[in-house]
Amino acid sequence: MKIGNLLYRAVSFVHIDDKVVEANMDEKKKFNWKEAVIDALIVAGFNFFYTLAGISTAQIITEPVKVLVAGLVSAGLGFFSTLAIKRGVKH
Repeated sequence: MKIGNLLYRAVSFVHIDDKVVEANMDEKKKFNWKEAVIDALIVAGFNFFYTLAGISTAQIITEPVKVLVAGLVSAGLGFFSTLAIKRGVKH
């Protein structure tokens, strides 16, 4: 094979079939927000209580308000990261 042909094949764009694009669009339209939010709430609950359990097990409870804030931060991260993963968000 010629080097030019190899380079052309390496940098050429792949043609996407219109049927594949339409199937992906239909898949995105069928996203179920109710199930995604329920899954995210479950993960957030796990994160919240695991954080509280970890802090109490390590016996670093000096101020209960800070412990609750740590649990809420953990729950928020779990909630929004689960929604982002379910929606297929990429940076």
